[in-house]
Amino acid sequence: MRAKRKAGWLLVASTALGASIFAAPQAVADPADCNGFKPTITLSSDARLSAGITAFCSVDKSRYYRGEIKWDKNFAPDPLTSSYTDHDYDAYDAGHRSCDNQNTRKYYSRGFFTSGSDYHDSTHRDLTVGC
Repeated sequence: MRAKRKAGWLLVASTALGASIFAAPQAVADPADCNGFKPTITLSSDARLSAGITAFCSVDKSRYYRGEIKWDKNFAPDPLTSSYTDHDYDAYDAGHRSCDNQNTRKYYSRGFFTSGSDYHDSTHRDLTVGC
């Protein structure tokens, strides 16, 4: 009886240890005094991908806000089509325009502070790029 109890305790302890080792990392949110707005993805008048990616912070501090245009390929990680990083102290504009070899794909834009892992995605849209 004692051997069974000890084996059961070892199973519970090893399962708990395994769960703690493989637990997902905690996401780091936007800085407390900052707000990343929902990005947009559209086609500009000359048929380029156009991403609107902005953020604002109420406390002035040197930060980097990165904007990306990504191809939604239905598996992770999605390929990066283009990116731009804005360095500022309170208002960030990482929006930009890009070409992608006249492809028709599902695209989205993403904005995030480089000091954390929280991000903001636009709606995913089927777009045909003209360049």
